[in-house]
Amino acid sequence: MAGLAPAERATALCGAAGADAVVCMRPDTAKPPHEQWGTLLTVGLDVESCALDHMAGPPDQAARRGLARF
Repeated sequence: MAGLAPAERATALCGAAGADAVVCMRPDTAKPPHEQWGTLLTVGLDVESCALDHMAGPPDQAARRGLARF
């Protein structure tokens, strides 16, 4: 994924499944609260620039909204 922007990497990570990709876990509200797993944060590492790209939420949302640089 070298050369892709952070949002493009998030899109590639989700692939054709988009929001249904396995990396985009959604809570199953039929389960007890302690078993409602969900993807809360998307992070990309830029080791060459020593930076983190991040967004609160799953990769499919990061692909649409973009990521912030830290």
